[in-house]
Amino acid sequence: MFSLCIINLFTKQVATISGVTFTLVFFAIFTISERTTRECASAQAELDQFNLEPGDDLTPEALAVRPGCVLVPVRNYNTLYNLRAVLDRVNTHKQDVVVLHLRFLQRAGGGEYELSPEQLFSLEEQKLFTRALEVSEKKGKTLHLAIAAATERWEAIIRAAQSLHASAVVLGASPTSPVAEEARLAGLAWERLSDPKPQLTLSIYFTTGEEHVFYLGPHAPHLTAK
Repeated sequence: MFSLCIINLFTKQVATISGVTFTLVFFAIFTISERTTRECASAQAELDQFNLEPGDDLTPEALAVRPGCVLVPVRNYNTLYNLRAVLDRVNTHKQDVVVLHLRFLQRAGGGEYELSPEQLFSLEEQKLFTRALEVSEKKGKTLHLAIAAATERWEAIIRAAQSLHASAVVLGASPTSPVAEEARLAGLAWERLSDPKPQLTLSIYFTTGEEHVFYLGPHAPHLTAK
């Protein structure tokens, strides 16, 4: 069972967010308002100022997001086309957008998984979140950012969606795995969830703008129109 930890973001004019807690999976959560998003470019040099705090289980309340949010997993700051597509479609005053980056845990000598606090936020992740904020700034939208340590990609994504009461998961297409295989793995991860299982829309975007949509659950929801 996953447990959670929070990293709060500190910049000169950005308020920190209340944290969430757990022991295996770490979540760095930041709520960025439209005002602080506009200020983020000038505060880029300060993005390495993070502190680790304990909290509660990952919930919409802990992240200050509303149920029905859109979860956007990202892995490369040069391939944020799935985030751009979501921000073009979603009115963030009505539906929250959570950007999720996964950190994969390494097995320790005793067979357990561990991640030290100093490993929680890398330079590449700073660049990734900076670019995500720049994208949201240009579109005048609000973002919630999260880092999750995980042992298996799809299980971590789908469990995060369940914990946040998300209505949709939107990814960029994998360069190595066919869309049908990605959807199959997502479905298997969804089936392993405890009840009640969430109803989810899974959208996979290509760089061309092409979108493949899959439904997890009997009555799948949709993204809120802009």
